[in-house]
Formats: sequence, structure tokens, C-alpha cells
Amino acid sequence: MTNEAPEMAWLLNKGFYDGWNRPFILSNEHSNCLVISYGADGKPGGEGIDFDLTSENPKSEESAPTFRQFWGNQLCSDMIHWCFICGGMAALLSLFTVRVPNLTERGVTILILSLGATFVGTLFITSIITALHIPSGH
Repeated sequence: MTNEAPEMAWLLNKGFYDGWNRPFILSNEHSNCLVISYGADGKPGGEGIDFDLTSENPKSEESAPTFRQFWGNQLCSDMIHWCFICGGMAALLSLFTVRVPNLTERGVTILILSLGATFVGTLFITSIITALHIPSGH
């Protein structure tokens, strides 16, 4: 049983396709049928969403999208922009809530440390919001 087998042609004509609308690759290993999806790029090998999935290993850890694939995904771009907008709004809100101490040397040091902690906190919260939206696998 292979992709060229006439008895399997009806499966491919009936919509036996992977999530990227490419036909599954079917092969026969002794008495077992192996179903393969070559991932988003449609080529053997790859990492992240381009990783090959098989009927023996349909949910591989290597198939999780890489950060670069997530960052460059058009479907995720609006969500990433909104995460940065929300993080920026949180930063502005915290800037208004930070009290300006005396402008002595000690007061300026406290103000700089407070603003630095606010900036670090904003980056941390933005990263968590973004990480929670990264899809896990195909």
C-alpha cells in the first residue's frame, strides 16, 4: 500500500488531507500502515510546525512551534500587538501610581529603582501573556 496504490486513491479523493491541506503520505511497513504528515512546509524533516508527524508519533514534543514561527505567524500577529499594547498601558498606569519622592540623591535613587522595577514587571507580565497564547503543537 503506497500513495500510488489504486485501492487508496479513493481516500485521497475524499479529503484525506492534513491540517495544511496536503495529502497524507501512506506507506506499508510489514503489516502496519504508516500515515505521515510532512508538516507546514510539506517537506521531510523540519522543526516546530514543519516537523513530520506520523501515526506512530502524532503529538511529538518537537512539533511545538518555535518562538520564531510563533512570532512570524500572521494569525498570531494581532494577539502579539495587543499584548504589547496592554503591557504599555500597564506601564503607563504604573507610572502614574509611582509617587515622586524628594528629589534628593536618595529620592532620585528610589525613583529610578521604582521605574526600573516597573519596567521589568511590565516586560515580565507581557511575556507571560504572550507565552500563554502560544499554541501547543499542531
